[in-house]
Amino acid sequence: ELKELSNEDLKIMKNYPYAIAGYDFSDKKLKDYFSKFLWYIPIGKNVELYENDYEVIKDVEKIIKSRKK
Repeated sequence: ELKELSNEDLKIMKNYPYAIAGYDFSDKKLKDYFSKFLWYIPIGKNVELYENDYEVIKDVEKIIKSRKK
């Protein structure tokens, strides 16, 4: 269940689709984390995501926002 993950893990999960697509992160922590994986090849800021990626991102954002209350 997503709600059991830490905020840091949720942030990674939220950005995972971007990393798969080759997004070049400005956030040093994210860039360092994803750079550990051979599949992460940053190509730029303008990347395409799949439709179901947006659903995951929205779900994670909801959980993060609910924790801020």
